[in-house]
Amino acid sequence: MPNLKLILFSIVSMLIGLSIHLNDSGATEPVTAHEVTTKQYCGTNLIHNNSLKNKIYKNHHEVLEKNYAQTAARGFYSQRTTNYILPVVFHVIHQNGTENISDALVTTGLQHLNAAFANTGYYDQNTGVDTDIQFCLAKRGPDGNVTTGINRVENALTSMTLETEDDNLKDLIRWNPQEYINIWIVDEICSNVVGCGVAGYAYFPSSHGNPEDGLVVEARWVGSSPSNSSVLAHEIGHYLGLY
Repeated sequence: MPNLKLILFSIVSMLIGLSIHLNDSGATEPVTAHEVTTKQYCGTNLIHNNSLKNKIYKNHHEVLEKNYAQTAARGFYSQRTTNYILPVVFHVIHQNGTENISDALVTTGLQHLNAAFANTGYYDQNTGVDTDIQFCLAKRGPDGNVTTGINRVENALTSMTLETEDDNLKDLIRWNPQEYINIWIVDEICSNVVGCGVAGYAYFPSSHGNPEDGLVVEARWVGSSPSNSSVLAHEIGHYLGLY
């Protein structure tokens, strides 16, 4: 099983060319027309700003930023020769409603994600690059047994508030974040700051390996269309270090 922590720095260092523009500011303007066309929010800045109040997190974040800058100055981008395939696991948290999306929708969402990171058949290919990063559903679980890479948990936290219930949500089910990218799928994400309508959020690499590590996305944005799946691509970008 690959150790994501060992390759995370290399991946983040070459993501400068990937740009997917979901609104991070909490402002009320809609996202661009080629993405989600309704007024939705990314909650990453909210949780990141809260996390910066923790001195350990803040110090780790500042060290990573310094290392990224130093690597970029050495011309790392022109030297990359490795293709990365990262294992993901989807945890579908549901109450037997429409949020309990099918395996087919999860698989389609993953295909859209891979198309976005390959810059192939996805939006305007003249404005992006192939990142040489692809994602696959985990084939083996933490116990070593064969898995589909999709878990389902029936729980009321499918409707959650990101500032106060993030830990509780992820405590329901979590695979080792140093070996898998954990993606929690829920019905609705609300915020004490901007209200409901948060499409998704992710923790930056400063949290890698910690209990909160991973991303949360509302079910309606996964696999239903390439533009809707841009939420997933956007949050994975944050997970890998893109602002």
